[in-house]
Amino acid sequence: MDIYFLGDSLTEYWPQVAKEHWEKEFGQFQVLNCGVAGDTVQNVLYRITHGEFDGIHPKVIVLLAGINNLGIYPDLPPEELVQGTKAILSVLKVKSPESKILLLGLFPAGANPANPVRARILQTNRLLKEFADNKTVFYLDLYDRFLDKDGRMLPDISPDELHLNAKGYQIWADNMRPELNRLLQKQ
Repeated sequence: MDIYFLGDSLTEYWPQVAKEHWEKEFGQFQVLNCGVAGDTVQNVLYRITHGEFDGIHPKVIVLLAGINNLGIYPDLPPEELVQGTKAILSVLKVKSPESKILLLGLFPAGANPANPVRARILQTNRLLKEFADNKTVFYLDLYDRFLDKDGRMLPDISPDELHLNAKGYQIWADNMRPELNRLLQKQ
């Protein structure tokens, strides 16, 4: 297997919402998309420790998870959230030590830069970046790619200021492609 996507609805919806982009971007690869709408970091951890990741040894794992935690638990400190991500990374490394992990920073939520979740996303992303060792775990922050010069979410990429439409997924693909290709070649 070449690429294993792990995350929540942002990951799950890509092949449906932007099918043409998905096929163009990943059609030449063996890909497993294991995004599940509504999943929190705890749900992702449960899935990979209870069979979903057994016997899978992808070249690259793309991990995007945590926005649901921030939405469901408005008082959850980012320091606590990233401990769950750290646990996910540990499990992935043990179960598939040869895999490279592309850890994505959380994408923006809410159109307005003053939205309280935005500061928590930025703080979470600063903490997630610390997990990158550039040997096994590689960090990629696409947060700003979804924003205009004033920090507002681009108006034509998201129907609900969280989930992406086809144009939003194209932004994700275009900005992830160089790093993903580099990691696939490292194998």
